[in-house]
Amino acid sequence: MATLSGACAAPYKKTVAPRANLDTTIVTVSYSAPPTVPQITPGHYESLVAALEAVMATRTPIIALGEIHKFDNTSLPSTAELVAGELFPIMKKHGRRTLATELLPFGLQNNQAVAEFNRTRTVQPGSLLDHWLNEVMLPDYCGTLGMLNAAADNGITLYGTNISTPEEYLALRMAGREDELSMTVNRNTLTVISALRDQDSTSLITTYNGARHNNVIPLTGEEAHSFGQLFPADRYLEIDILLAELLPTVPGKYLTEEIRGSIPATGITLLRQENRVTIILPKSDQPVSPRPASSLPVCR
Repeated sequence: MATLSGACAAPYKKTVAPRANLDTTIVTVSYSAPPTVPQITPGHYESLVAALEAVMATRTPIIALGEIHKFDNTSLPSTAELVAGELFPIMKKHGRRTLATELLPFGLQNNQAVAEFNRTRTVQPGSLLDHWLNEVMLPDYCGTLGMLNAAADNGITLYGTNISTPEEYLALRMAGREDELSMTVNRNTLTVISALRDQDSTSLITTYNGARHNNVIPLTGEEAHSFGQLFPADRYLEIDILLAELLPTVPGKYLTEEIRGSIPATGITLLRQENRVTIILPKSDQPVSPRPASSLPVCR
């Protein structure tokens, strides 16, 4: 049985902990809530709010949102930055009180840092959250900060599912161990889902990760990166939110012809195939420019 509790953590100190062999054991999840068949209408929606309302209104026990990550330090809003302010009020409306996300690091220290942020609405200098935002999430600084603020505004509890420390994350990235990073996020997300279901098997859980992790049908060879394949179709909903500007950064094997041909000029396109949904946002009408490397982004 997985747990999310623990003793109080000491003040954050930079460290790179030794890594054990990656555990690939499947986490089991219990259910008490009845199965559901979402009533979601595909097509064109005038706004992101309308599209999110259409897909989030279901009582499906697990809704897994996936995005294309933004890695360049430009003025282009990230998916998380565009979604945060719309998503959390809808989650609150439909009784979804928890969100597991790889935008934040895994572990108890992060939960304490978030609690401090919720009280003060400021990131404490020198905290784990401060190091994480500045060293790992700088390209998506505003998206992550937007998630933190929107969660606090709507009483949503966040659980990080990424690598536990900035130092370990960056060490793995620099060593080219991207697959290990990805599989760890996948495992951590399953651990959080399992723990939350153990605490309350009727709870409605939402996750927000890269779109590689929530696939109901992962590509051959990608099975260890996707938790979506492990859940019954009537208890799990995959929702990919794709920003048109970021589609060129995605390897072609992940994009179907339907997605390529469904980028809207305005409004939102919503595609559906059984318990898989794709929301496609149009290109921004704002010019994109590089951000100074030496300064933090100015968030909206």
